[in-house]
Amino acid sequence: MIKFCFTFLLLLFTTVSFSQNLMGIVYDVNGVELPGTLILIEENKTTIYTDEEGGFEIDTKGFNTITLTFHAIGHEVLVIQIPRSNYSDFHTIKLEDIQLNIEEIQLVAKRQKMHGYTT
Repeated sequence: MIKFCFTFLLLLFTTVSFSQNLMGIVYDVNGVELPGTLILIEENKTTIYTDEEGGFEIDTKGFNTITLTFHAIGHEVLVIQIPRSNYSDFHTIKLEDIQLNIEEIQLVAKRQKMHGYTT
């Protein structure tokens, strides 16, 4: 029985030590969480989205370094590389606003004639 318990605990600790997840949250420059931010994991070309609070969690198994590209509407694209030694840290990602220099906006409306039958 003692041998079984020891084996179970050894397997449990081995699994916990090898499964590293990268966790963090994405904010804008004002400190507001950005839900729905697209995160591209470059190493395996998969994408995930941040949750309602801007949080994310990525399984990093098999990666020595992970490259993440963050995309959010109205914000600059951010690419970061995170080495294995920093996987256990909680990452706070801040996305800058896109700066547009617009002098004039022109709206064009077109009226379309409706074709229909009346009874």
